[in-house]
Amino acid sequence: MSEIRVTSIVGENGGDRVGLTTGLTVGPLTGTTGIGATITHQGHAQFAGVCTATSFSGSGANLTGVNTSLSNVKVTRTSISNISGVSYYDVTLPANCFKVEFSGMNLSSSGNSYPIFRVGTSSGIMSGSSDYKFCQNKIGASTAGTFETNSLIYTSGYIAGSSGDLHTTQATFMKCGTGERWTYTSITMEEGNTSSQVTVAHPQNGSNALTTIRYLTHDGANFDSGEISWTCWSTT
Repeated sequence: MSEIRVTSIVGENGGDRVGLTTGLTVGPLTGTTGIGATITHQGHAQFAGVCTATSFSGSGANLTGVNTSLSNVKVTRTSISNISGVSYYDVTLPANCFKVEFSGMNLSSSGNSYPIFRVGTSSGIMSGSSDYKFCQNKIGASTAGTFETNSLIYTSGYIAGSSGDLHTTQATFMKCGTGERWTYTSITMEEGNTSSQVTVAHPQNGSNALTTIRYLTHDGANFDSGEISWTCWSTT
């Protein structure tokens, strides 16, 4: 069997390599049916299978079916290497914020204090005795691998650890749907009790925009160790 290999195609006038009047179609030789690729005389290309490219040139403004929404997202990050000596830390949410992540390591406070989260609007930080409703499960050392508690809790903040323990915490606040509906999830490892807490809640379900998230001790005592980071996602 012989084959012809074509390195270039010229148009009808013998010199126009890109102005084909009828276009070009490429399909399988044997075994299957259908057209693999079509290139029109206007320069439009369509591929029926997988197209692999090593690079693109141009602005890409005419690409279709490509998600470019990340170009409208702004990420801001704040890190504190030592939180000791303060009883709380506030993160001010940027405009159009839709997600906030908190991470903390080696966190502890004095006495019988335990860490909590509170949220705030233009009216101030919510601190009522029943402003926060959440469900918390705890996996403890006394019954390793099983949930010790499973209850609905009403408090003045989202509990993020037990008193007297060294904590590592990961928490996420996420705007859900329209308006100012937010969800909250967190997991905390307690080194003193060798246990973990998993918390799920909805921080706010109203019309006032969330402006502040506060990490603090429940009784106002100072933190004595720990490093924290806040990462906020917002639309520009």
